[in-house]
Amino acid sequence: MRAPGARGDEWASKGVGARPAFPPPRPRGPRAPRVAGSRSADPSPGTPAPCRRKPQRRPLPARPPPYLGACRASRSGGARGGTRGGGMGRGPRGEGRLPGRLLPLLLLLGLGHGATGAPLADDVCATCHEHATCQQREGKNICICNYGFVGNGRTQCVDKNECQFGATVVCGNHTSCHNTPGGFYCVCLEGYRATNNNKTFIPNDGTFCTDIDECEVSGLCKHGGRCVNTHGTFECYCVDGFLPRNGPEPFHPGRDATSCVEIDCGTPPEVPGGHITGKYTSRPGSQVHYACKEGFFSIPEDTVSSCTVLGTWESPKLYCQGEFSNGSGSQWDHLEITFIFLSKFHLEQ
Repeated sequence: MRAPGARGDEWASKGVGARPAFPPPRPRGPRAPRVAGSRSADPSPGTPAPCRRKPQRRPLPARPPPYLGACRASRSGGARGGTRGGGMGRGPRGEGRLPGRLLPLLLLLGLGHGATGAPLADDVCATCHEHATCQQREGKNICICNYGFVGNGRTQCVDKNECQFGATVVCGNHTSCHNTPGGFYCVCLEGYRATNNNKTFIPNDGTFCTDIDECEVSGLCKHGGRCVNTHGTFECYCVDGFLPRNGPEPFHPGRDATSCVEIDCGTPPEVPGGHITGKYTSRPGSQVHYACKEGFFSIPEDTVSSCTVLGTWESPKLYCQGEFSNGSGSQWDHLEITFIFLSKFHLEQ
């Protein structure tokens, strides 16, 4: 056991100096009993200090839900990091923090949206139909079906049949209407052509169908035929000197078997006791001259026959009368016979 003062000698031997002087210990006396609700920091002198119980923490569940782990991580980062955790981790416990039940709910909503990738309720443009376009009207996004389609723009956009109103109403006169997905086009009927010189057209550009004059092409009606243009088609007639064969007039060479043939009156009719003089043809307007043979005389004196446009000869009016004799060769007998014949002829007329 060291003697008193040995401690100071030890401090002096170490070169520290004299031992510092400490105040004497405070005497302890009996403590006053603590009143409930009293928050006195310093008890009165002479009273023992009250015992303080250490606060106990609630036991955590054995297996916390997944969202609590994220919540605790965010809380621990804010609490341990001091000012690094941002405003949510500052201040005493319970200040500047979200309520305990609200934070997990927000985390669940965010995680659920990120996991599924589904659009938000207000993302209207993502729900538009494939035949619709998203447009902004009065500050709101709405889905509108494209041109040629009808529907609500989100669940239905069906093709609109523009041709249902009739080709004449949609495309104009002398047309046919053809519907397509989301549109339509017009075609001119046979015998008509579009004014834009295309096979198809849309009437909103002012195009319409006009009649084609087929008679501008020569030779449609072939030899002896005459072309007459009509609305959407043409007709053929035979010119003078030609007659239709195998059918009536008018005719269409692509539809009918009718054709025009040149008129031929053929061989002129014969006159008893007469013969044809000079040359002639069998075409319409041609004339044949007759004369009585030797020993005959004509009654009357009309000796011409003509070929008509119908392809026939006019009946000849020539009548040849032969000379008769009683065997004696008397001229009187000849004159008598002639007089009787002439009288009989005039009476028949």
